[in-house]
Amino acid sequence: MIIFLFTFFLRFWSVPELFYFGIDEEYHSLLALSQIKDLHPIWIGLSAGKTGYYIGPGLVYLHALLLWIGKLDPVILAYAASVVGITTLIVFYFVAENLLGKKTAIVSTAFYAFLPFVLQYDRRFWNSTLVPLISLLIFFCLVKSFKDARWHVALAFLIGLSFHIHASLLIYVPIYFIVLIYQYIKIRRINFSLLFISLLIFLILYSPLIVYDFVHNFDNLKTPLRLLQHKELGAKFNNYYFLGFIPLISLWLGKYLVKLNRGILIFLLIFYIFNAFLTVTRWSTNSGLSTKKELIRNTIGKIGNKSFRLETTEKYLYFGGWRYLFEAYGKKPDSSQADEMFGWIYPREISPKKPDLKVIITSDPRSRGYKAIIRKNE
Repeated sequence: MIIFLFTFFLRFWSVPELFYFGIDEEYHSLLALSQIKDLHPIWIGLSAGKTGYYIGPGLVYLHALLLWIGKLDPVILAYAASVVGITTLIVFYFVAENLLGKKTAIVSTAFYAFLPFVLQYDRRFWNSTLVPLISLLIFFCLVKSFKDARWHVALAFLIGLSFHIHASLLIYVPIYFIVLIYQYIKIRRINFSLLFISLLIFLILYSPLIVYDFVHNFDNLKTPLRLLQHKELGAKFNNYYFLGFIPLISLWLGKYLVKLNRGILIFLLIFYIFNAFLTVTRWSTNSGLSTKKELIRNTIGKIGNKSFRLETTEKYLYFGGWRYLFEAYGKKPDSSQADEMFGWIYPREISPKKPDLKVIITSDPRSRGYKAIIRKNE
């Protein structure tokens, strides 16, 4: 209970002030916003890096639901990320207790809960947010399926769901088939009706991607072949790809940490948790969501009813997020630098007329935050 209270505090510490809203968050939010404005079926969601592979649309719908509840304010995404983080911890503890016992569960949960890398990513809401939770549940169901074949129904649901979340989770697809074939040959507990139900559940979840592939000449399914033929299309490997493995590593590490002398173990845990508190409570930024919101509200007050174009002094790929935030916090720009990247999402909202003003967002060296320059659009 103490571990959960501490980790609850760390995951909700200064959430609006520290929440990062950049180009990725804007892309997700603009797709979600298009659903809020015009709810319609979509067959694909986000692209997996530069691979040309698209995951399913499930996360876009979830994103849209949250923004609709939050009246477009992305701060709800920050709190949702923290809630997912806490939920993952609760699930982690019960999985660890079920598989390894109570003592190991406490130690491994503490290791995972206060890992700075995890604490950082539990504060971002994007397609990687649900990866640790889904990865942990798939692993648990795989283990349980060796004793009860009915767990394959849950596995089918989770594997299907993975196609809507993040491409890194697809590593479980071949693992699942290897386990399925092994159990069918060696254990023979899987009957036809169970396989049929599992397949049906998977196909229902995967169906949007089936529709997309059918219409687009199976372009998504051809991605592996395309990557082999054109190596330059490969996605850059990022550290957040490890998110799905960290819960499993924590479980494995907990098995060995509990073997330490009790006094040494308690000392290490106290030191580890204290270090996590120091790390998180020392986090500070002048470029978080609250800072951006205040700047936008002040800028909109100065603009009044005049039309404006929104630009940034730096390359938008590394300085993005502003177009959505201006619309969310009160005034949508008539055109913007973001239109070059995202204009295909909202083509009818880009005005062909020349705006009255130009708003330029730039870095402010004095405050280490941002400032807005307002000038006539000449």
